[in-house]
Amino acid sequence: MSSLSHSPYIETLQYWKTNPRIAHCRIRFLVTKLLEMYSFKKKAFPLPSAEEAQADYAEFAASVQNTIRQDSKIAVVIPCYCASEKSAAQIKRLADCLSAQTCKADVVIFVDDCSPVEFAVANLPNIIILKQEKNQGPAAARTRGAEYALERGCGIIAFTDSDCVPSKNWLEEAKKGFLNDRECSIISGKTNSFGKTWFDCYHELNGTLNGRRFKNTDFLLYGPTCNLAITADVAKAIPFDSDFPLAAGEDINFCLKANRAGFSVKYNPNMLIEHDFAYTGFLLKDIKQFRKQFERYAEGEAVLLKKNPSYYIYFERTAEI
Repeated sequence: MSSLSHSPYIETLQYWKTNPRIAHCRIRFLVTKLLEMYSFKKKAFPLPSAEEAQADYAEFAASVQNTIRQDSKIAVVIPCYCASEKSAAQIKRLADCLSAQTCKADVVIFVDDCSPVEFAVANLPNIIILKQEKNQGPAAARTRGAEYALERGCGIIAFTDSDCVPSKNWLEEAKKGFLNDRECSIISGKTNSFGKTWFDCYHELNGTLNGRRFKNTDFLLYGPTCNLAITADVAKAIPFDSDFPLAAGEDINFCLKANRAGFSVKYNPNMLIEHDFAYTGFLLKDIKQFRKQFERYAEGEAVLLKKNPSYYIYFERTAEI
């Protein structure tokens, strides 16, 4: 979610202007970046003072070793708010993808956050739907799903969103990540765009749905919950914060708390997911959707900064993945 949108316009544009990743579309990218920054700054929360940030700052604890085994059970948790027939189709598509995994989940948990439109998923014994009594947002839905997974004895809990399309080996790669690196308790995968519009392309170049890596290390500050796997130990210790009502900022807050507790975050580029932003290809409609997304990110960051005034101290030590 976080970008350089808090920085001055000139500074941010200069940063991206020299990035070789956008050489083939530099002008178009920079114009879109201006639109992103304008949208973000409209809703942005003022940065905490240096004194507030430093008072909140703490070094991360030493990495806790994960205890994942080859026979550890796997759960997938998906918060759902189905508001249209298109949303219902995306949920069904995700359920079908999860049923076709090379490494099957022991339980797939859809948490229905009081959707106004009914949806159906594959009629398989390992897929269940938990219904929230009232709409509480994706953070609360993830916590409820994680609690159910723990009750079922799952050692790995993977999270994605209802508008995502995981690769067939997504869960296999998540488990491999834990087995091959005992130092990590959270794994973030690589998230690409599902669509082919310019705005989908922009999100990939911008790294909108990928985490941030600490420079000169293989540790991450955070990974997005559309493509994240955690151990049961993390789930027992750290719930998602329901003070985040939107799908924005809650994943950064979660990973920051985990890092501080010694639950290190690593990156697995083979743990692939495609995110369906649902852009239409109609310019004016897509611009409106794009702006709303970054306004929502700014609103989520406002909650994040109130809870973590030191966030940008950590952020400044990171780079795009």
